[in-house]
Amino acid sequence: MTTGIEENAMKRRLRRELRLLQAYAIVSLLALVFIAGAAFMRAGAPEKFDEITVQRLNVVDANGTLRLVLAGKDRMHPGVIDGKTIDRRRAVAGLVFFNDDGDEVGGLTFRGEVKDGHRRADAGIMFDQL
Repeated sequence: MTTGIEENAMKRRLRRELRLLQAYAIVSLLALVFIAGAAFMRAGAPEKFDEITVQRLNVVDANGTLRLVLAGKDRMHPGVIDGKTIDRRRAVAGLVFFNDDGDEVGGLTFRGEVKDGHRRADAGIMFDQL
């Protein structure tokens, strides 16, 4: 059987533990709010880079339609005509432009190579008609 003194000591200990748990909950909530707020504030800011290295860059418009591809020769887009991807490999680097329907409408290409000790290079600019 517990005495009044023991009950008072137990109540004080329980109150102290309850205050500690309440403080822990408040601190955890504040930390969560701070982290979530920082994440959302950062998400809206545009990224700025001094330099970026990619093998291929796809530019899309607001609805996700591909508008431009900038790529090296190993990752160049094969092209799309009438909604069908052309089954071809392009051994050129450059830009390919696409219209509102996602079809290729032109581009800029560059290529250079050394073959049998001779240097060879070419470039092209294409504008497709609709």
